Parts: sequence; structure tokens; C-alpha cells
Amino acid sequence: MKWFWPGRRPSLKLHWAFEATGTIWRIVPLGSHHIVGEVRQHEQKRVSFFCLDEQTGHVEWKDRTFDEPWWIGIEAATHHMVILHTYEKPDLPQHREMIAVDLASGRELWRTSDVTFWFLTSTHVYGIQQRFESRVIQEIVLLTGEVVRSFDEMSPDLSRIRASAEANIQTGDIALPLPAVLGEESERNRRLARWCGDSREVTGVESLELDNYLLVSYYVRTGDEQQRPAFDNHFRVIDSANEKLLHVEVLASSVPAPVPDTFYVRAGKVISIKDLTVLRAQILPPSALRETRTSAEDTRSQR
Repeated sequence: MKWFWPGRRPSLKLHWAFEATGTIWRIVPLGSHHIVGEVRQHEQKRVSFFCLDEQTGHVEWKDRTFDEPWWIGIEAATHHMVILHTYEKPDLPQHREMIAVDLASGRELWRTSDVTFWFLTSTHVYGIQQRFESRVIQEIVLLTGEVVRSFDEMSPDLSRIRASAEANIQTGDIALPLPAVLGEESERNRRLARWCGDSREVTGVESLELDNYLLVSYYVRTGDEQQRPAFDNHFRVIDSANEKLLHVEVLASSVPAPVPDTFYVRAGKVISIKDLTVLRAQILPPSALRETRTSAEDTRSQR
């Protein structure tokens, strides 16, 4: 099946779509080709979580809730585990406790009440335990929640483990967009200004180049700047070789503020959120697929 915009512009082909029961507040793509997400129903003050197979859109689990209905969120995730956090107080942003959730089933495996997340590796999670006059770092086995070692905060062993943690947690061949400021003089910014305009109303610009394709996301101010700021999030795909617009749509309308990382690309699929409630994968035209892995590596090196 092929989709076309008026004027015979080829659109992206929808591969799968997942409609949430509220606002998709956050998604975390994993190296296992899964996506875990956080859904917020603001009026009901309720949060739920889901896990999808990124390749097929199959729902592994969804609508998962916990005893804390609202003040809870995703802290981190690895290939087989999701770590959630609660808050020290509802009106303070400081995180507290850890809740470990099995990625395959959504089942709670263990939780801590007095240890706060710091960082994780592929096998262990490291958390801060606040004591009366000091802080102790606890090394916890991810699969069981067992505390196996304690460290002084300034321990050189801990510094070495933390330094290697980035290499242990991989998200796979994900290509992420890079931010841009249109007012700055560069060849890249001049190209972007052609497709999204260099008006003062344009902000939150980010772009990604894959082979002969340029993907651009940007926000246009639509609301009153003083009374009630609002923005529309526009998304475009351009054939760079022929300087032709292939795909254009509004991802979201009248959002209160621009947010980064509005899309990513992996294995030739554009993953984005439509109208704040629908997570979907769209397939790029075939010629955009050849350099996806190389472009993903280049993007990571630039970051």
C-alpha cells in the first residue's frame, strides 16, 4: 500500500500504531528493540505504563499501575528491566525509592524504600542511601534486588564502575535528531531555514540526515506569548538529493512548550508520537534505509 499527499508527494507508510489511554508523557527505546512508555491521565491524576515490541508494534503489556497512582515515573531501563521511582514529596521533584519491573511481563520484582537510583549497568543498579550524617552507595543485583556491596561515596572502585556504565547500557542502532538554532550562521542552519522558515515564531528545531533524506522537526508559536503560549509541532521529510519535500504533517497542536527528541529512527522506521496519544512507526522510503546504521553511529559520536 502506498500513501500520497496532494501533488503526488509520497508519504511515509504506517507500519504500526499504538493508541494510549492518555498523554504519552515519556518513551524509552531499548537495545532489545522494545519501547517502554509512561501514560498520564491528568484529570484523573493517574499514571500507567506500557511495553511494546518496536519491530512489530505488539503490546507486551499496558495499563500497568502501581499503588502510587500519580507521583511515579520511569527512572531508567535496561534489556530486561524497568526501574521506576516515586517522589520524596508530591510538591518536590526529588526522587525516592526504586521499583524494579520485569520487561517481559510488567510484573514487579522488587522495590527499595530507602535507596534512591543513581546509575545502573547491565547486571546491577547503584543507589544512594541517605544516613544521618553520610550517604552510602548500595550495589544491588538487578534480577533479585539483593544488596551485595556497599561503597563510600568517594570510593575509587565506584568511580571506575560508574565510568564504564555507559558502555554497558546500549540502545542499539538508534539515530537521534540533533538540535539547531536557526539564527546561527552555518550551512546546516541555512538548509533548515529553507524548509521550516527562519521566522521568530519558529523554535525547537532538530534534524537528522539519513543517506539522501533530511528529517526535520520544529515548533511554530501559535498562542499568545504573554497570556497562554502554545506551539504546533511540525515534521518534514526532504529528499536531499533532489531538494523535494516528501512528507509533511503536524505531530501535535497547541502544546504548551517545545520538547526535544520528538522522533528517532531505527531499522528504517521513524518512531514518533502523534497528537500526544498515538505512538507509531512509519517506514522511510527504501533509499533512506541504506545508511541508517552509519548515520546512527555518526549521531552518537556528535553527541
